Formats: sequence, structure tokens, C-alpha cells
Amino acid sequence: MCSLPLGDSIVTSGYNAVFPSGIFIGKIKEFKLNNEAPFYDIKIELGLDFSKLAFVDVIKSRLRKERDSIEHVTIGEPK
Repeated sequence: MCSLPLGDSIVTSGYNAVFPSGIFIGKIKEFKLNNEAPFYDIKIELGLDFSKLAFVDVIKSRLRKERDSIEHVTIGEPK
């Protein structure tokens, strides 16, 4: 069985059309293996206090439609 290191960083992968890669999300606070499915339930300590945000950047992907269509053909319709 694999173990996740507590305190390990969670960053975006860039494997979708929504978030660019390399954005820090937070750190692993705790985890457990889900009994019904072969994946972990992970609690994350967010790297940012969202209640203190004053400004945000809006990111628009010029290639989103193309990536979405390729993902649809390759992996099927999102559920």
C-alpha cells in the first residue's frame, strides 16, 4: 500500500483546460484510503486564506475549446 507524506505540496498539474500547471494549492493535512474505491480521501491545508483576498487574476485559456474537444474524444463526456 502506498503512503502519502503528510505536509507534501499539492499543485495543479495542467492536465485540463481550467487551471495552468504549477499553482500551489496547499499541503496534505491528513488522508485515508476509501473502503469503497481504490483512492484516497485527502484533507488539504490550503496555502491561502481566501477570506483575506483583495485582488485576483482571471485567467482565460485561448486553447480551452480545442483541449475540451480533444479530451471529449479521448476520454469521453465529463460526468
